[in-house]
Amino acid sequence: MGKDSHFNSVLFNKLTFLVEQKDYDALTAFLNSLSNSQFRTAGYIFGERIGLSVQSSSFWQLFVCLVRYNSKAFLVTMLKCFVQGMEQGSLSLYDDGFKEAAMLLRASQIDRQKTVQTILPALRQVNEVHFLFTMLGYDEMSSRIPFLLKSFNKVTSFVLLQALHYVEQDRAFLIKVAYYIMSRGDSFSFNVASLIKSIYGLDELKGTFSLRLQPFELSRIEKSYEAFCGVVDFH
Repeated sequence: MGKDSHFNSVLFNKLTFLVEQKDYDALTAFLNSLSNSQFRTAGYIFGERIGLSVQSSSFWQLFVCLVRYNSKAFLVTMLKCFVQGMEQGSLSLYDDGFKEAAMLLRASQIDRQKTVQTILPALRQVNEVHFLFTMLGYDEMSSRIPFLLKSFNKVTSFVLLQALHYVEQDRAFLIKVAYYIMSRGDSFSFNVASLIKSIYGLDELKGTFSLRLQPFELSRIEKSYEAFCGVVDFH
């Protein structure tokens, strides 16, 4: 092959056969036999076809096989397949197979980081966010803050408010976090920064904030995701 291709029918049929047979030793041996160009095409085939079509149990077996074989080549590809499957309802963080995958990923700091960075933006439930971090070994709430800031949305910003309690003695850091959020420039971000200012008494935080909340309201907002959304969405 003179240049990379996203598809090769012979390669697709061979890979599909090995996956269907669950002959993962033969699969990795076959991958080893490919040229560089064919290997890249195999990556496209897994990411665009096979990884999106296999059933849940087979998906996780394939995931573990490919990531153990060559995480640099296949981790992000299979994570993107997982996110699509999760959005379609065919895959879940709570699948038994994800638990095995998480144990494998915990052995590599880089793989753990890539996993969180890829999956976190797709999560829509608070308990899913906590579950993802726990399964990947981010047990300290403070270790979750950088990821929550980079994948900033309603769910992650609510979890961020909870995580900040574990570093609340560091006012300089809290102010830095608030200004980072404000730099996004939208009203939602300013509302979240305003909550951080109010919850932690950061009078030195300067900005134009529209939220005007009583202390008893802050406690409810920190504990209830629904109350949080009601405030940040409609002010």
